[in-house]
Amino acid sequence: LPFVMVCAQMIIFSLTNEKGVRYLAVMLPFYVLSASCIIKNLYDSLGGVKRILLMAAVGIMALLMLGRSAQLAQARSDYYKAAEYIESKGPGAKFLSAQEPVMLLYTNPSDSVKPLPGHFDNLLKFYTLGYRYLVLGPQAYVDSCTGGRFLLPLKDYLAFLDSRVEPVKIFPHLNYAVTERFVFEHSTNLLDSINFLKSDDIKKYSSLRIYDLSRVVPLMVRIVEESKKKK
Repeated sequence: LPFVMVCAQMIIFSLTNEKGVRYLAVMLPFYVLSASCIIKNLYDSLGGVKRILLMAAVGIMALLMLGRSAQLAQARSDYYKAAEYIESKGPGAKFLSAQEPVMLLYTNPSDSVKPLPGHFDNLLKFYTLGYRYLVLGPQAYVDSCTGGRFLLPLKDYLAFLDSRVEPVKIFPHLNYAVTERFVFEHSTNLLDSINFLKSDDIKKYSSLRIYDLSRVVPLMVRIVEESKKKK
């Protein structure tokens, strides 16, 4: 029965667009029961060396999970450090962020941070209003990818920043254990999510990168104007 309930829950939520792991959290006790029953039945049916090998395999799995649990327990985000860094650049420093609701917790006044605009024209408007920094983080690969979640490149001007501009400051932000959970929590396609996690640039994608817009926007304006002239 526990095994059937777990499978039923997985099947039901595999049909939704949002496939967050939180939908399976309620089934964790049944996962444990199912795994325990399987191990117990195998243990009873085996003997001698095979029984020892089974217990060794269970012990190794437990150690691996303990290591991952330690990573999760030690994990820290760098939202506060990013906000503190920007504030150190001068009173009233304004910035744009891929995770504006979280950054609002660490900024004062509240209009110091705004969400990332979707298009370059809107970025220019914020720039003229005094927003001089941009914080790019993992959330951008959920909300701003051209091909869907975790499918690069990013949209519009963000692709240029992500691939061709050097940040003025980088914070490590999420370790791999938290990044893995973040990706699967926002997953809509398992294969795309796994490929994203296997990327050589995964440390970059899980970091918080701060860009100085006063260095970048004039360059992007020049590129846009030259592109229009060619057309």
